[in-house]
Amino acid sequence: MHSATQEVINLQRAALAARLQRLLEKVARRCAPVWHSQARVDAVLRSWWGRLPDCRVLYALDARGVQISSNIYSGDARQDLAGQDLSQRPYFCGQHLDRFLLSDVYISQLTGRSCVTALHPVAKPGQHLGSVAADFDLRDIPGCRSPFQHQEMWERIKGDPDLRSHYSCRNRPHTLLDERIDDVLAIAGELMCERGVFHAKLHFSSGQTTLWLMDDPYRYRLHLAHEIIDPSICLIYGKREYPGSAIVRPKDARAVLSRFKALRFADASIYLRSASLNIMNGTVGLSFSTDDTSYLPADAFLHADLRRWPPPRSVDPVGVYVRAIRDGLMPGRGA
Repeated sequence: MHSATQEVINLQRAALAARLQRLLEKVARRCAPVWHSQARVDAVLRSWWGRLPDCRVLYALDARGVQISSNIYSGDARQDLAGQDLSQRPYFCGQHLDRFLLSDVYISQLTGRSCVTALHPVAKPGQHLGSVAADFDLRDIPGCRSPFQHQEMWERIKGDPDLRSHYSCRNRPHTLLDERIDDVLAIAGELMCERGVFHAKLHFSSGQTTLWLMDDPYRYRLHLAHEIIDPSICLIYGKREYPGSAIVRPKDARAVLSRFKALRFADASIYLRSASLNIMNGTVGLSFSTDDTSYLPADAFLHADLRRWPPPRSVDPVGVYVRAIRDGLMPGRGA
């Protein structure tokens, strides 16, 4: 998992744990003296259920992972679930649980949705009795509604091994987009810089283009090759000011698009199949005939000295970049 993604997950978990640990500790203390009476444990859990924010289910397990209480819900209880063996559930830590624990996210058997379980040990002096457990649906946890902040990333993802091993047997197909590539890239530049398109993906090998608009971001537009090569397509999309919050400047957006041509024609066997640019998060996506995909910041795509990148793997799009620079198709830093 990307380090920035993991950091956000860790922060969300820490915030949830801080909210729950003190409360579940109190529940566990109340349960300890009445542990061997299901009715009295149920009564304790019922009295505390409403004090646990966003809790879906509250219950108790013995040291073996067998449920000894009812499932306590909002104004309800399922007594028939007492006695079920939960020792194989992802959150169960057995008799060695000696502190508060917040499980990893897992899929609930009851709801089929992603959830987490918070557990606190129940103990008497010198004796571990079990745990009280509280389930939380991720939809109900306030922290999970906060948007993930995009982080600049540079990722290279290996594709299908069979396609990678046979790339040399294929030659780049000649498409209508290839014949009119200068026009296509110029049209894409106008759509992005002047017509409200914030994300564009050009499928050079198959001919279609997909566009996402600032004013209608939830639905993409699909255009076939004969449409995207025609400058008249710009009449479909109204004039719009370039978004001030975009990470990529207009002139750099056009420069990124122009470099797609070099990667498309850099090699007969290893070539660019599709490429995308998102001006709002500043990410360039590149998919190659080897079935490898790269995601990198637009600034890195424009200005990095590609010859100083990590050495190429056995089949790697980096080699395409290096050859493109060598042949003068793509400038390095300072060019």
